[in-house]
Amino acid sequence: MRNLLRPACLLVLALLSTLPAAASKGSWDDVKALYPGTALVVRSNQRHSCALVAVDDAGIVCDTVPPDSLLGQAPTYRFRVERPDIRSVRLARSRPETVWLRGAEGMGVGLALGAIALAHPGNSGGGAIGVPLVLAILGAGIGATVGNHGTLAAGVRVYER
Repeated sequence: MRNLLRPACLLVLALLSTLPAAASKGSWDDVKALYPGTALVVRSNQRHSCALVAVDDAGIVCDTVPPDSLLGQAPTYRFRVERPDIRSVRLARSRPETVWLRGAEGMGVGLALGAIALAHPGNSGGGAIGVPLVLAILGAGIGATVGNHGTLAAGVRVYER
């Protein structure tokens, strides 16, 4: 039991280090300083992925492009979100960046779990490299496919009410 305590504590510390640090909520001036065309995720009563057109003291104007239609490129829609309705504004991450980031985190968790399994006193040592390797590959796959959703995939927070 004592042999498992140290790897388990290290795993908990590693997982806690991936949590975002307590950051400031940002100010509306930070949003106003963004350049037009910046890819954003704006959360109000729904989530909007868009390209910034303009910002003023009353709200944000964005362009969004719906998914490609069967007949070609769908039109761009311009919309406005009023500032009192906005809960947060984040920079949008590209999909490849998010997939690689989540895959790396999943691989790290898989390696840690494999190391804990190898440290177990009942382990005979057979296939010593196989267990962590299989768990790392499995963790990377799970992290890359499942981890692309949610707040962490949205990117750096610019403003939060």
